[in-house]
Amino acid sequence: MTVLVAVFRRPEMLKALLCERLPSDDTEEGRSKNPYVERVVPLSALPDAMCPWRDADIRAWRSLGKVPNLSKKAVKAVIRCLLSTVTDPDFNASDFEASEASEFSFERGAIDMRPLLCNPAGENRVLSALGDAVPGKAEHSELPSWHWTHRSELAELPAGFRRHFLWGLSLAPWSQVELMLAVHESLNLAKAPALSLAVARLATVGSREATLWWCDVLADLPEANRLRGVRHVLEAGAHSIAPTDKVRAAMIAEDWKQAAHSLAILVP
Repeated sequence: MTVLVAVFRRPEMLKALLCERLPSDDTEEGRSKNPYVERVVPLSALPDAMCPWRDADIRAWRSLGKVPNLSKKAVKAVIRCLLSTVTDPDFNASDFEASEASEFSFERGAIDMRPLLCNPAGENRVLSALGDAVPGKAEHSELPSWHWTHRSELAELPAGFRRHFLWGLSLAPWSQVELMLAVHESLNLAKAPALSLAVARLATVGSREATLWWCDVLADLPEANRLRGVRHVLEAGAHSIAPTDKVRAAMIAEDWKQAAHSLAILVP
């Protein structure tokens, strides 16, 4: 199964980061290998079933390519894009001539706001201009306020965290972002991209609470066994269920047969 892990915004288009499952290899050597790979494609290439809101996001982003003024429509598009996408960690603002040089002024006519929304300085300029028009600033809003109040902190997050986890936390409270960041650091995912992708897949298909519990188990495993541990959880379909002591003990003991048996018992 292919899983949507993130939607990145770049000046030229929105892109989707996918986690794909390679064909099964039931040999002992195959079971120890990484079965998950990344694939980046235009968001427009995704099927409706994988991303039902795809067209709305694309329309919003395209509309920001030529903005004559900060109308309600433009404000709505900015808010939607900041909530539903994250800046591509691989995008270097200096590679896009207009990214840092763009004047945020409509005196000379319509402007392309997309480069501004692909770098921290530009984001802050746009949000400052929007002022109270940003709905997330209101106390009664259900939208997490960190999208508007923590732009500097977001820009300083590890690139791997922004790549694999930030998008999935878009509607979560800031406390959940901090917890997942702590997991990212404790598992040293910045230096383990394959494991990071596997945990991202676990977080995407499972519940946040269960993912945190499973990551607690992974922290007790030798680094060489962590990827295999995630694979067992995913293949058993236990991604939304908290681990038991038996599962933890079996994984730590590298008794993968017992681990598979204990995981099977967990799943209804």
